Amino acid sequence: MPFTAVYDACVLYPAPLRDFLMWLALTDLFKARWTEEIHAEWIRNVLNNRSDLTKEQLTRTKNLMNANVRDSLYQFCMRLRFIHPQAEAWGYTNKAHLRGLIRPLGNVKLLKIRPKQLMNTLIRS
Repeated sequence: MPFTAVYDACVLYPAPLRDFLMWLALTDLFKARWTEEIHAEWIRNVLNNRSDLTKEQLTRTKNLMNANVRDSLYQFCMRLRFIHPQAEAWGYTNKAHLRGLIRPLGNVKLLKIRPKQLMNTLIRS
């Protein structure tokens, strides 16, 4: 059974990384997932940094992502706050930052990996 990778906003923006990860998602070697909250975050960040783009353009991108990657849109019960990748290096290791999921995950192991680690995992499998 393929593993599941939740794409957070920090990998959906910048666009070249998002394009590459979308291409990987279409291989069906793993299940790529995200939430409406994750979409809202990356779209908000793009709009803050790129005045040449519109919300309509980014909404089109979001809709194409949802339509073309099978079962990609996932629902979380409560907001899951992700800790910045450098949080541990900065001394923020408080697990209270992770507040919980809407659906019980049961006996599922959650790992935070970077895109390079994802690529290495796919190459080895």
